[in-house]
Amino acid sequence: YLNLILSLTVPFIAVAITIISGLLAMVYQNIEKAIERRKWQRLVDESVISGDISVHVNDHTPLLLKEEDKSMKTEIPPRALLISASISAIKLFYFGAALSAHHYIFWSTQKATGIKYVQNRPWMTYSEAFPLIMISIPAIILFDLVVPGAFFYICWKHRHTSQTPQAMMYFASLFESYSPRVFWWELATTLQKLWIALILEAFPNNNAWQWILIVA
Repeated sequence: YLNLILSLTVPFIAVAITIISGLLAMVYQNIEKAIERRKWQRLVDESVISGDISVHVNDHTPLLLKEEDKSMKTEIPPRALLISASISAIKLFYFGAALSAHHYIFWSTQKATGIKYVQNRPWMTYSEAFPLIMISIPAIILFDLVVPGAFFYICWKHRHTSQTPQAMMYFASLFESYSPRVFWWELATTLQKLWIALILEAFPNNNAWQWILIVA
């Protein structure tokens, strides 16, 4: 049970670590900026008193702080970094998790006894695997439907803007390697991984149909 649960949750653990790391980095960055801003403010105040720096007439904001604000506007939003990193983590672990989700779904029947056993796991009867199947069903829904569906939605929504800076900030891992004409290619790659995972689990090991369908 533990091995299956761990295999199925690896992508989410990776996403959680990515989000936590991103949040900690954001907090550190904001603290660092606040410290720098106070230093700059102190420097500007001292310079204004001594007459060494000019001040905007309209809003009385020091020029040094204006330059800092301009640089902050050019940075990638933290939300974009988190989304992009999460998608990359899901892509990285998708095949292994999809393969694990289908470990106990397919079965074979012994001709002599009529007993069902788990495909590619002849030491386990299908009835013994029932609790593992129940654990796998939510993962199957997630990896067979939700993840490809989410990728399809993103690809279709941004099919005309896949190469724009805005789309690249959020979904670079889906679009950056492909031209706009094949904006759907990452979705096709994901479905190919799912297809291979299904074939590997649906047919007995070393079955000729495995390789025929995988190559096809």
